[in-house]
Amino acid sequence: MRNWKMLAALGVVALGTAHTSFAANTSYFFSGVCPGCTTTATATLVLSNYTLGTAVTGANLVSFTFNGTNLTSAFTITPSSPGFAVAGSVNAFPANVPITIQGNGITFFSNVGAGWGAAGVIGTNAVWSTTAPGAVPSTPAPPTSVLLAIALLALSAFVLWRRRATISA
Repeated sequence: MRNWKMLAALGVVALGTAHTSFAANTSYFFSGVCPGCTTTATATLVLSNYTLGTAVTGANLVSFTFNGTNLTSAFTITPSSPGFAVAGSVNAFPANVPITIQGNGITFFSNVGAGWGAAGVIGTNAVWSTTAPGAVPSTPAPPTSVLLAIALLALSAFVLWRRRATISA
């Protein structure tokens, strides 16, 4: 009887620890058409502990990386960038996202009308999504799978113990 309780407790503690030990960073991916550019403009916005539809702040913006085009160089803006400022919010996907991010003397913006601009380049057809272009669907990390297996073993041990207790009674 003591063994199944220990297994169950271990499973619960492990699952609780796994949930709190990982940062809640989410990446949002931008693509847009740039008249005169030879490639599609792309960027990645990384936010931490962000709730869709709320204002993006310096507290939840981890980084914004614009990958550059033939008309403008790549750049990254973080809250520690000189002149950092952010305004706007991220909503449902895929969508046009009204957001402005400034830092290092550079401004990036996109609006609900699908317009966007970066470092003086103005573009159209701005789309944001939660899937990177060409990304492969993710699978659970091995630690998550291991923790799930521990929890299932603990549940199985409990069911087996109850059956034995019922049969012997």
